[in-house]
Amino acid sequence: MENDLGKRLKDLRESAEESTEDLAKAIWVSEDKVNEWEQGKGSPDPEQLRAIAGHYGISVDELMQGSPANPKKPLMSHAQTVVQSVGTFIALIAYLFVGFLWKGPTGALGWASMWVLLFVPVIITSLMAAIESRKPSQFQLAVLVIGVYCCMGIIGHAYGQNFWHPFWAEFLLIPVYYFVCALIERKKD
Repeated sequence: MENDLGKRLKDLRESAEESTEDLAKAIWVSEDKVNEWEQGKGSPDPEQLRAIAGHYGISVDELMQGSPANPKKPLMSHAQTVVQSVGTFIALIAYLFVGFLWKGPTGALGWASMWVLLFVPVIITSLMAAIESRKPSQFQLAVLVIGVYCCMGIIGHAYGQNFWHPFWAEFLLIPVYYFVCALIERKKD
């Protein structure tokens, strides 16, 4: 039975285009442990089975009885998860820092305009995903555009300028970007 589980685990990992190291990092075990499981020299404990199933977006029953026909790729790689976690913490600290220090003419300009710093981890992880998968459409350009638009509009308003009007044009980049991405990705296939 362990050998069947090892084969299913290896098939699942390979169909998700992951190395044993990727899986090991994702579920917080050693790469040697994953290799042992795949070779039938042991099996994951119940907690590790739940971690593996969760990583691939399947149930423990599907993992034990046979992998689904189309296993899901993990939503984020280990590096992306770390960047998003650490990045969110850093963005929150930066937001607090700017909020307390940048008063501007309204007395609270840092608080009003710099909440968009919280978008930075999403933008960075989507860029990482786009590079890793070689699919530029995975980059969240819309989040970046919304963040820049809101930040510039609020800052302009605080200083008596209307940046809302000229910066709406940046929204035109979104459909153009995704159209070009579709052409590039279609050409690759």
